Amino acid sequence: MAIELRRRLGATVPKLVLMEWLILEAPLPFQEALRGMQSAERWRETVEQTFSLWLHGVKNPRLTDFVREEMGSYGLTCGQGRRAKSAAAILAGEVRFKALVGLHPALPVVHLCAQPDGVGFLAA
Repeated sequence: MAIELRRRLGATVPKLVLMEWLILEAPLPFQEALRGMQSAERWRETVEQTFSLWLHGVKNPRLTDFVREEMGSYGLTCGQGRRAKSAAAILAGEVRFKALVGLHPALPVVHLCAQPDGVGFLAA
């Protein structure tokens, strides 16, 4: 959405701050999870697996409750249109970094994210 706002509004959006964006090609496990979340048969299982991964080692009950109760309360159809569009773009290989580079005129962009494992991300 941030990139599209910049495209439509031009220089009235002078800077972008992105948080936890997938800006490079999605890793295969992430692509598989996206497909699972789009499947009526597999979405609940996929969401549970994702929550378990996110919450592994978490000792904060408020965070655990938020993820399981708040985030987990949404069903397959809630927000599915938005999620489906985003998932389709990722699965089609849309690389947001290339979209950022293609914005004219160029603008400052800050990307705040947890540092991923491996040197590949930082090298890219």
